[in-house]
Amino acid sequence: MSKIVGSVKAKHTPPQRLEGGRGTTVARQRYELYRSANEQFKAAFEAGFYIECVSICESIISDRIEARLQFLRRNTDKPSHIDSLGRLLKQVTDIEPEDQIELRAAYALIRDWGSARNETIHQFVKVTDQNHRANAKNRTRKAKTAARDGKALMKLISKLVRKHNKWS
Repeated sequence: MSKIVGSVKAKHTPPQRLEGGRGTTVARQRYELYRSANEQFKAAFEAGFYIECVSICESIISDRIEARLQFLRRNTDKPSHIDSLGRLLKQVTDIEPEDQIELRAAYALIRDWGSARNETIHQFVKVTDQNHRANAKNRTRKAKTAARDGKALMKLISKLVRKHNKWS
């Protein structure tokens, strides 16, 4: 483990999302990564690795929200950074036009799914006053549901971002 020297912490600059227009290297790379992620989701689901499935769903859902933010900020000097799902949802709901009812509804569904995602990924082995009756089988069943729901949300947000992000 590395040792922290001194008391000054270097400022971390979050990575910026690269734009990928049709036919670009970035677009081709993103396509290959999505294809690989979907294949991995399928294999992991069939093998019962639901925590992995939920992680894949979160990665794709976050990328689609980042794409939406990038589109909404296209005429500004504000860059699109890679961020956590919760922060991305806050950013996108703050600037998404009110009349985008489909997208706003999808964001609400994703926010709700975030609880199942957190329970699956961060609390699978934790025993608390609220979950102490849930054994491994119950938790695995909930993780499977979170993976299935995440896959549906992944498809929904992908479809909506494709529909609404019309670059001129």
